[in-house]
Amino acid sequence: LEPLAIAANVTQASDTHLNHVLFTLRQLYRTFKSFSGLNAAVQECILESLEMCLGQADQNVFILAVFFNPYVHSHCFNQKALSPLDLVAITQWIYKRIFRVDTDTQFLWGLLAYLNSNNEFSADQMLLDDFYADAEQRDERIDIKEIWSLLDVSKEIAPAGHAGIARLAIRILSIVGNSGNCKHVFSEFGTMHTNRQSRLSPVKVHQSMEVKM
Repeated sequence: LEPLAIAANVTQASDTHLNHVLFTLRQLYRTFKSFSGLNAAVQECILESLEMCLGQADQNVFILAVFFNPYVHSHCFNQKALSPLDLVAITQWIYKRIFRVDTDTQFLWGLLAYLNSNNEFSADQMLLDDFYADAEQRDERIDIKEIWSLLDVSKEIAPAGHAGIARLAIRILSIVGNSGNCKHVFSEFGTMHTNRQSRLSPVKVHQSMEVKM
């Protein structure tokens, strides 16, 4: 049960994002796939459950959450199953799905540069070593969104070119992988809006919650 307990803690954390969820599911699958002391029927049931869990998810978004982590990049993907051209197609499709516009040529060339870690997408230009050293010194997770924010220089809603890649990465990496924070907020609303405080307007409750947070 230890792997499941660890996975539960990871996936229910307030700062858990989609790449954390995908890596956790992958690690669970590898753990139970190679576990020799487990009943065969139980093992098969667990593996089928994990496959179903990922199969019901929006896999393309999870893939991009990993792809847009510059420390991981595309190195963890099997290129026979997911080629660089597949990653380009997925990224373009998700961009259009989110921003409701097609990508341009500069976006494509920027994406190819990121795939090859060239130009402003190189480790030096993205300051990956500096961010890693800073996070290690503060004993905190690296904020991947902060790295991408350095490249998000456009003020447009749907930026084109390299800035569009950065904006898409920030959007994908901002998605929280669970509903824990939402449940917590609604629970706090319940403590504020009680029988004795039932005349509080929704605006007042919301403002009070913002102050408390």
